[in-house]
Amino acid sequence: MPTLLIGTTDGLFAKPLDRFSNPHLLGMGGLGYGAIRSVVLPDLKDPMRIYLSTTRAGVWHSEDGGESWQEINQGLVYKEVWSLAIQPSSGDLYAGTGPASLFRSKDGGSGWEEFEDLRSIEHRSEWFLHLPPYFPHIRDVAFSQSDSSLVVCAVEEGGILLTNDAGKSWVNVYDGICPDVHTVAVMPDNPKIILVATGDGTFRSTDGGSSFERCIGIDKHYSTHVLVDHRVPQAVFAVASDNQPRHWRTSIGAGTGFFVSFDSGCSWLRLAQGVAEYLYGGAHSALWDPFDERYVFVGLSDGSIWRVNLSGSSELWQSGLPPATALAITE
Repeated sequence: MPTLLIGTTDGLFAKPLDRFSNPHLLGMGGLGYGAIRSVVLPDLKDPMRIYLSTTRAGVWHSEDGGESWQEINQGLVYKEVWSLAIQPSSGDLYAGTGPASLFRSKDGGSGWEEFEDLRSIEHRSEWFLHLPPYFPHIRDVAFSQSDSSLVVCAVEEGGILLTNDAGKSWVNVYDGICPDVHTVAVMPDNPKIILVATGDGTFRSTDGGSSFERCIGIDKHYSTHVLVDHRVPQAVFAVASDNQPRHWRTSIGAGTGFFVSFDSGCSWLRLAQGVAEYLYGGAHSALWDPFDERYVFVGLSDGSIWRVNLSGSSELWQSGLPPATALAITE
């Protein structure tokens, strides 16, 4: 049975992909690595090999489905890793860090090289994180299914970074969007359409990032996630909240909502069936189910995990965990 891997602020949990099974803590629990930010499956031919990133100890990998782990940080200057992604055609690993830098590994994480030009990119001096230690970071990295040279990064807070030549040159785009960017997505069937989730709305570009317009139909301003999947090429899933993270674990709560678009982000529907009228937890993570394109899993700050059906219904899949900061599904 497939297994849901749940990265949290207190370690990595595994849960059979069954609503009624209990999760168990894997080998990285309680060792002071910081929050686990990313869990990915780099090679479908070897489902036991997985990678994850941490906010204190860099990047780690496992060859046995998560039971044991090894550090793979050679060449990684910063170990505060906020995002980890795999280029779909080459299999290269990309790691986004804080302070905001981007690294690439072409050998499965054995060695890392930095895109050093980003240190001097125009407008970098204007990047700023509103929370201590005030260093911006690269929160998300997205690729195009049809154009292997396109890479888009979310900078919190600094807009997006975009390259059309696989990293030989970069531009910093922030006009028309809130600079507090959390996640980015490139439509699988049209790389000119880019969506970004920000601290003040969800935005959409139809010209490859040159200009953006606010998405109409998402009625919550603090947007955390936009996801796409090549199996449903014009669908977009989004998560947004009424309130910022400082309220998520208070009596005010997040006021989180789930949204879907079936026309590449032009129009949106709220997915409210089966969801509590008010969700207090805010979304730390979201994952499109790799085995069933009808579903998306969302991990919230209150330790709950929701399974959202794009046709409209949702269900509480797990509760009682630490805040779920990253999700993955393995065979």
